[in-house]
Amino acid sequence: MSEPNTNGGRISKGKGSDGSAFPFIRRLDDIAVISCSSAVPTRPLLATGRFDDEQASRLARLLTETGKAGLFRVVMIHHPPNPELQHPSFGLKGHKLFRKIIAEHGAELILHGHTHRSSIHSISGLKHEVPVIGVAAASAAQGSGLDDPARYNLFRIEKSGNGWTCTMREYGYQRLGTDIVMRLQMRIY
Repeated sequence: MSEPNTNGGRISKGKGSDGSAFPFIRRLDDIAVISCSSAVPTRPLLATGRFDDEQASRLARLLTETGKAGLFRVVMIHHPPNPELQHPSFGLKGHKLFRKIIAEHGAELILHGHTHRSSIHSISGLKHEVPVIGVAAASAAQGSGLDDPARYNLFRIEKSGNGWTCTMREYGYQRLGTDIVMRLQMRIY
């Protein structure tokens, strides 16, 4: 089922390909947003996540289907999948499995949260390195020594011949002051 968006395109309702809750897909024209869940209950002072075989097989199928359809595939997961940000108390159990699926089936962009910090990394994909973008929490206070001030990212994704262009702009508070400014602009593709 789809509904018109404000730009006249079509948005598909979120659903798993086999009726499961995760991963589910939402489509906006030529962009497929595939949402995974790494949320699991943990003991106090732990914030680990998990990506398991069940989600991996469904994610592989969705990436293959959307890749064959020529869509720009954005994979979202709460915990970061890149090895640089793994930690026994707050890392992603199954991060190697997640990266294996991306390497075998491809994606164009991976977005994550959890760290409350802005970050730009990449992991191996089917045909190219896949950017892995984390963003500082929208609730992060200014003046905190631990977290980056609140930020958000805007992506401009456009079809360009047989490929894609994608530009990211990061907006947020500066360490001092109350103005929200563009902090970074970069071309991803």
